[in-house]
Amino acid sequence: MEPATNKKQPTQQPVVQEEVPKPAKEEVSKAAKAEAELADKISVLKERGNLHFKKKAYKEAIKQFSEGIVLFQAAVKPMENKDITTKIT
Repeated sequence: MEPATNKKQPTQQPVVQEEVPKPAKEEVSKAAKAEAELADKISVLKERGNLHFKKKAYKEAIKQFSEGIVLFQAAVKPMENKDITTKIT
């Protein structure tokens, strides 16, 4: 028989999960305000475009609709708000 050795089995270290920092309420409200402002601007441009279209002022209607599309595309990240994307499409 072999002499008993005093070897300790390695213990497993508990897995520590790092918390992902949540955006501050201030950042969330700023993003929400920006999204709401964008939606409002797009709505106004769509309304103007529709009015010009009804008056058969097609060039002006195209300008208004195009400006709304440019605003939407210029957003840093496309908004997930379906309200906005519905207005664009």
